[in-house]
Amino acid sequence: MKKIVLSILSIISLVILLSLMFVVNARYQPSCGDGSLQSWMGEECDDGNNDGCDDYCNLEVPDCIGADYVYNVDLGVCGDGCHSTCSPQDTVSINVPVGGAYSIIGQVWRGNPGQCQTNEDFYLGVNGDTGPETEDDADPCAITVRLDDLGDFTFNSGTNSVIMHTASECPPDCQANSVVVKKLCLYAEAVCGDGKIDSGEECDYGANNGVPCNPPYGGSCTYCSDTCEKIILTGGYCGDGNIDSGYEECDDGNNINGDGCSAICQVELISYKKESDRRNIIHINLIAFDNEFVRAGDELHIYLNFENKANFDLKDARITAILRELGIRSNTLKSSVVGENEESSKHLILEIPEYAQPGRYWVEIVIDIDGDRRIKYRPIDII
Repeated sequence: MKKIVLSILSIISLVILLSLMFVVNARYQPSCGDGSLQSWMGEECDDGNNDGCDDYCNLEVPDCIGADYVYNVDLGVCGDGCHSTCSPQDTVSINVPVGGAYSIIGQVWRGNPGQCQTNEDFYLGVNGDTGPETEDDADPCAITVRLDDLGDFTFNSGTNSVIMHTASECPPDCQANSVVVKKLCLYAEAVCGDGKIDSGEECDYGANNGVPCNPPYGGSCTYCSDTCEKIILTGGYCGDGNIDSGYEECDDGNNINGDGCSAICQVELISYKKESDRRNIIHINLIAFDNEFVRAGDELHIYLNFENKANFDLKDARITAILRELGIRSNTLKSSVVGENEESSKHLILEIPEYAQPGRYWVEIVIDIDGDRRIKYRPIDII
């Protein structure tokens, strides 16, 4: 009986021991994501958080997007291995169809399976230009792949030599390369006028940059400047003070009906209810020009003197000079208050446009008081 009990206890102890061993083995079984690289299991990487390393411990290899040119290379600081001379550089030749300024983004691999490497900083050289130092800041015992900005360079059309230099006189270790550039991606730097809208450009019409557009009447258009900025041009419109032939009969600078030029810039016939009163109120004493003959591009100075003949003060009288044949007008001057039997003098300026043809024109002098107008005409000769 005693022997039977001992046998049963031995069997129970063995079962418990085997169970504990199973639990321990299950808990500490190597697996992807445990932060330990198991090359014998086929792991390419294992950073413990699958950042840059996928769920199956395979390297996630980033690639260039939108590059102008891509070259598959194998640049390492010691070539294929560590030579006895410990060569501090490696060279590759690439053919660039179109020369110019380019930025290089490199696909850089770091680390070797089963080996911890000393970090190796490096930089590139192209046609005598030296790029910035690229820091090897990866975990020395990890394998990583990432895209690094390797600098801006000027390339010739055709063959160019790209040289990878170590940042020290000699690589700090004599193992197989721990830093290898496997892909060079060239991105053309922004150039206004190449027909492509690059960062910082609003537009790029290539050879058509800087060519102004022709805005329609009442509308606008947009063209691209020599500096790749959008420029908006506005066409003529009713109320801008310029007579647009084919669209307008007049343009007095506003969109008000009842002032001789309608809100759609058509000539209006105005009847004054108090014609005799209007003439009696305002008496124009003088209209004089600084010159009887002017040329295209000159300024015509007009001197005006008028008198208030009413038995009350005149307020806010507006005085304007208009040359309708050329579609131009002076700035409008205001005479705030003109007392009873008082005089007011004004100086107006008409800028004769360069397109004015020689001939006789009629200058229209308008004095407006609350819609009542006194108008006088004087001839001027453009020579």
